[in-house]
Amino acid sequence: MRLAKINNWRKIVLSLTLARIFLGLPLLLSLNFGNFKLAIFLLIFAGATDFLDGFWARKFNCSSILGAKLDPLADKILIFAPLIWIAKQGILPIWAIWVLFSRELIISSWRSSEVDGGPASTSGKLKTTFQFISILFLIWPNAWGSSHQILLIKQLGNLFFWISFFLAISSCSKYINLRKDSRLG
Repeated sequence: MRLAKINNWRKIVLSLTLARIFLGLPLLLSLNFGNFKLAIFLLIFAGATDFLDGFWARKFNCSSILGAKLDPLADKILIFAPLIWIAKQGILPIWAIWVLFSRELIISSWRSSEVDGGPASTSGKLKTTFQFISILFLIWPNAWGSSHQILLIKQLGNLFFWISFFLAISSCSKYINLRKDSRLG
């Protein structure tokens, strides 16, 4: 009975991860067609499922190797779809998105060689949180506040993006040093 319960939770957790992967296209389309309310909803929903699948996987001890490998992919799709759109709008510089994308390729390459998917570092998790929040604020609909409030929200989004950028570079450096040290030892 216990194994069946774990398998049920494993299916739920994996379903949430897969749902996040498939939310990338509707998120990008909603941004492209100016439906920012839907984009905000999709991003919040994706963030909630990201939290829940990790929480439940740990709580019910039902993590899987497949889930550990798909979870970072889902995060990258849901981060880079809107970031590319934001850069296309001239809100953020494309070079910064390119640096982040390159960082993700480096980390993903290393993590893919790990049997368990390579656990995310605390700074990597914090980076993802700041990225989600920055994207929410940068796509915030202008109709959802006064011009002063919107300006403040957009400035916070910009600030949170650059905090996430610093965390991304910092955590990449730590991953690279960890990798280098493990080969030397």
